[in-house]
Amino acid sequence: TKLFRSYTKKIMVIDDLANRQHDCDVLLDQNYYLDMESRYVDLVPKNSKQLLGPQYALLRPEFYAARENLKKRDGIVKRIFIFFGGSDLTNETLKTLKAIKLLNRPEIAVDIVVGIANQNKEQVKEFCKNVPNVYFHCQVDNMAELMTNADLAIGAGGTATWERCFLGLPALVIIVADNQIKVTEAVDEVGAIRNLGMSVNVGIQDLAMALTNVLNNTRFLLTMTNRAMWLMGKKDNNSHVRELF
Repeated sequence: TKLFRSYTKKIMVIDDLANRQHDCDVLLDQNYYLDMESRYVDLVPKNSKQLLGPQYALLRPEFYAARENLKKRDGIVKRIFIFFGGSDLTNETLKTLKAIKLLNRPEIAVDIVVGIANQNKEQVKEFCKNVPNVYFHCQVDNMAELMTNADLAIGAGGTATWERCFLGLPALVIIVADNQIKVTEAVDEVGAIRNLGMSVNVGIQDLAMALTNVLNNTRFLLTMTNRAMWLMGKKDNNSHVRELF
């Protein structure tokens, strides 16, 4: 970044690895870690402004609009939202669908979202036809709306964590990549999600049991909602960044 010093007044860096030095005026890391205040101490200049944590999460405008009209959650699950990223290489979506079918709760609506890059999307689509009240969506542009309408989410760690938390959506989270471990464990520690662990260790029966437990625990779901909203902080998150420039 030193090469750009002669071309600009201020330099901002977006990072989430904390494993290299930066010559910057502002550093943004939107992820939550139990030790996040110390991660960049020796990696940025002493006078660099550090924006750390999900209160600075970079979210699309649709999420801000959705939060303005967010319904008050009551902890009763009438609709479930399932999304494991654009590709879902380990096919967690189908695993979750099979767990949903085991529950035999046709009164609960389920929205399944997959990306166009999901190689199992046709298999998932066909399976959806065999489960009552399940709706298949591919490559949608209304994620915030689907999350807002849901009472519980099932998905992976990563960026979707902050989208769900921003809308106060309780979530059962399955870790599908090593770089999701620390963040998912930290968010679970503050009670904003329920971490089910690594995908290889979560079977269909495990997921069905976890679902059964939360569906019967209104207080637990409401606590997740409150902790998630607290974790995300102010509504206009990006105003913090704009003020620096």
